[in-house]
Amino acid sequence: MQDDILKKLLTESGLSGIETDIYITLFQQPGLTGYKIAGQISKPVANTYKALNHLEAKGLVVYSEASGTKEYSAIDFSEYSDRLENEFTRKKELIIKRLKNLRVEQKNFGSYNLTGKNQVYEKARALISSARDVLLVDIFPIPCEELKDSLKEKGKDKALDFRVKFYEEETLEGPRTTAAFNGAEIIEGWIGNWLIICKDSEEVLIACFSRESDQLLHAVWTTDPFLCFTIYNGMVNEFMLIDILNQQHHNKRIDSETIGRIHKHYKSVFDFETEVGNRIMKNVFGHKSEPEEEVK
Repeated sequence: MQDDILKKLLTESGLSGIETDIYITLFQQPGLTGYKIAGQISKPVANTYKALNHLEAKGLVVYSEASGTKEYSAIDFSEYSDRLENEFTRKKELIIKRLKNLRVEQKNFGSYNLTGKNQVYEKARALISSARDVLLVDIFPIPCEELKDSLKEKGKDKALDFRVKFYEEETLEGPRTTAAFNGAEIIEGWIGNWLIICKDSEEVLIACFSRESDQLLHAVWTTDPFLCFTIYNGMVNEFMLIDILNQQHHNKRIDSETIGRIHKHYKSVFDFETEVGNRIMKNVFGHKSEPEEEVK
């Protein structure tokens, strides 16, 4: 019996078509010679032995010569995948370590389209986990469900100024949460689910998913410091305005003292904005606060 889904998964894991056929055959019937395998899968003997050599090199098959000829058997896939995972982790850590030693150009004005849902969520998790100073998140229900665990975990970081705007009632320990004013009406009015993450005013991810599912409609990730700074400014002011509107709606009125108290609640993020803005002007745009003296 053929399992087309299994064959597809093995192929997606890096095996060729003939390697997949051989592995499945040996998994079901261990101890076959290359000649018998070729007959089972209806492939030329030479091609079968070539594929067997590749599978040996990958560590997916082994052979015994106890009977005087090579008889092949399959290795359990979990053993193979665990070895790959450990090897990948080792190489990943080594690559990251060596990349940190490279000299990197300071100016980065890149903006990039992300085309896959999983790619977007992995980028979102990376931004959330790596935030150091200020993390701003504007998140609709569907992406919130996917990223809830990452948000909760990051909420434990006491050194981070972490603010999240929700559109449905949510409880996160740590972050300062803002409930979107008339969140239910906003969700009803939009045909998509939005996700905006601004990390340290250095990186921004903007993504929109379909209304009823998390099918990705469009996503952009930018490291352009000018754009990130501008989006940071817009998010902070929007969050503060929403808090003012919510306060007015709750109390049926708003006064200057309440507005001042809410503004004070955002002092740390506005101070950080000034710090980042000045850093952009000095380091990115080359602006100097004092004019250079003329050379005589």
